[in-house]
Amino acid sequence: INFTYETHPKSTKQDDLAKQALETIQANIPGEFVLAFDKAPTEKNKARTVLEKHINNFISRNSFDYFIHKDLGGFLNRELDFYIKNEVLFIDDINTENPIYFTAQLSKIKALKTVANKIIAFLAQIEDFQKKLWLKKKFVISTNYCITLDRIPESYYPEIVANQAQLEEWKVLFDVEITDVSQLVFEQFLVLDTKHFSQEFKDKLLAEFYDLDEETDGLLINSENFQALGLIKEKEHEKVNIIYIDPPYNTGKDGFIYKDGFSHSSWLSMIESRVYLTKSLLSNTGVCYTSVDDHEFSNLKGLSDTIWDEKNFVADLIWANQEGGGSSDSKLFRIKHEHILTFSKFKELVEVSGVSIGNEERYKSSDEFVLQRGKYYLQKLGMGSIQYSEKLDYPISAPDGSIIMPADNNSGKKACWRWSKNKFDWGITNGFIEIKKDSSGIWTVYTKQYFNCDNEGNIIERSQRPMGIINEFSSTQAAKLLDSLGIGSIFSYAKPVDLIKYLIARTDKKSVCILDYFAGSGTTGHSAIKLNREDGGKRKYILVEMGTYFNNVTKPRIQKVIYSDNWKNGKPQDKAGISQIFKYQVLESYEDTLNNLSLQTTSASGLLQFNQEAQEEYLLSYMLDVESEGHLFNLEAFKNPFAYQLNVTENNELVPTTVDLVETFNYLIGLYVQRMQRVKDIKLVEGKTRTGEKTLVIWRNLETTSNEETEKVFRKLYDSVRSAEFDQIYINGDHHFENVRTGDDQFKVKLIEESFFKLMFNQTEL
Repeated sequence: INFTYETHPKSTKQDDLAKQALETIQANIPGEFVLAFDKAPTEKNKARTVLEKHINNFISRNSFDYFIHKDLGGFLNRELDFYIKNEVLFIDDINTENPIYFTAQLSKIKALKTVANKIIAFLAQIEDFQKKLWLKKKFVISTNYCITLDRIPESYYPEIVANQAQLEEWKVLFDVEITDVSQLVFEQFLVLDTKHFSQEFKDKLLAEFYDLDEETDGLLINSENFQALGLIKEKEHEKVNIIYIDPPYNTGKDGFIYKDGFSHSSWLSMIESRVYLTKSLLSNTGVCYTSVDDHEFSNLKGLSDTIWDEKNFVADLIWANQEGGGSSDSKLFRIKHEHILTFSKFKELVEVSGVSIGNEERYKSSDEFVLQRGKYYLQKLGMGSIQYSEKLDYPISAPDGSIIMPADNNSGKKACWRWSKNKFDWGITNGFIEIKKDSSGIWTVYTKQYFNCDNEGNIIERSQRPMGIINEFSSTQAAKLLDSLGIGSIFSYAKPVDLIKYLIARTDKKSVCILDYFAGSGTTGHSAIKLNREDGGKRKYILVEMGTYFNNVTKPRIQKVIYSDNWKNGKPQDKAGISQIFKYQVLESYEDTLNNLSLQTTSASGLLQFNQEAQEEYLLSYMLDVESEGHLFNLEAFKNPFAYQLNVTENNELVPTTVDLVETFNYLIGLYVQRMQRVKDIKLVEGKTRTGEKTLVIWRNLETTSNEETEKVFRKLYDSVRSAEFDQIYINGDHHFENVRTGDDQFKVKLIEESFFKLMFNQTEL
């Protein structure tokens, strides 16, 4: 009897589904399987059947929270000692007058420890092996790019127009129907998706870019976020300037549901492991924003104080959700606010941009020149709080030669000009000030709008520190925006784009990297793109989302907002797009790792048959590592790295899928790709590592490519001068390259296989 574990509306109860399944099976099960209805009672359910037992076990495996222990062996050994001291060996036994009884107790303890140590060793082996699989860097299953047409040479247009899958996607996403090559010239912000094209087309197109990673604006990863953060850790180490995350609030209404007794600890364990990884990605001047409500605020604050250090606490920003519904079940108050807990890596290095108070709003007028009155402008002070100054009590000459002085106010107090004589003269010379008669015929000083400058004429941008309470923006706005994009049915609690824009803008830089590893519908990426469209910035974004809606919400949203920022009923209202490239990838999951696991008896284990003690030690402590090694790292895969496959779960089925070893290795060595080229069955990846080493990686199909052919291609692309510039060269398989020593025990040419294995299992503690 086959079952699948699938998502359902939140109103659906698991007990109802189980009952329905049981009734369906009862009505259709063959007579020879009647034993399935034998009783398997529990304390609470005396009438439970064997079939019900198995259904409940299946439900439990797919819905219970579970955690891998960091050090199960150490924990159980400590617990064993505690158990023996408190349950087996009593203080009174030590002083017993019966030495035989005391000796018997010691023998009992010895026997207990002997057996228990073997059980602990075996359990620890299993748990440590699971930990190894969990921490193992995951393979990149697939890599594709979305590229606006303005970045693609027109020579590719005929092949693009001939691709029916791409044309159909454009019709669905952008309501654009392309029938002819000539139309593409007028649709420069249509987003091409390389998934619709052959590998040959993709390789040829990507080779057109001479600094591929630098020209790529965004990265979207479909993966469990712990695994994604672990894989990008080497490449993005201290490269992220802003982190914004909106994790599930653990309210029981957002899909993060655990047993009542473990809800807080489960949530904290999830957050802790990910924020711990995050810390190494954040730059020294960066900030981390985390949205949370009252349910977990105090727990998150305590955890963050530990990870980031309490001295790096920046602020507890309060978002007063305008128009939003109550977020609390409290019967006493309707709670509409949420917290945005803000920490930094080094608070003393953080610079926060103030909020502009809008010169253009202060000086807005339909006239070219406006009469200015008040505290900030050139006209008399009147009753203002500024003290009278003789330096500002200077005469101004009118065109007819008469003198204009700052007039006293109605109460008879002395007045003076707000600006110095130098500043006034600069304003006259540069056309910002005009002296003319008003409607009563009185000579009056007028200033041009937006005139707010220092004595040298430099325009002053006035701002103030941002407030800790953000009383703008609403979740209603967010929902309406998703509806206008045509993707609003799934998300009820998305954050407003303007809220995330506000947070990003507090870092007064236009070329930052923003990370969101609870990406959801993609609001953070949308916000970065919108800001770039408004001010011409080059903000990059990294979004990580594991949900099944990645392909029908998160990614399409980014494609849509690239094409236009103005949507209604899922259709663009203009074509005012923005030039973009973003890469999107799917990673191997922990479940994929387990599903592909295969234990095989090795020659090493066969040798242990000669020694019973050694055999037992092998079974209890080493078997899983030794017998899985050939599968966890298959050297045969590197003979043809373009065809290595794993069984990946798709629609509840295991599907053989080709793995992207090239992209996986780029992450492992922290390579920023500048150019990728492919010549037949040889692929060359050129770039620099995060630490600045100029690197070339050569991948080839060893079954179809000889060493001589590899060297010929290498020499053709890189002459002796250029090739000498590389600090290191990686290559798969045996080679004939001259390998010079570059330092202590370091050689210029390195084998990919050796480095791959070492870096893939370079474990970081949970």
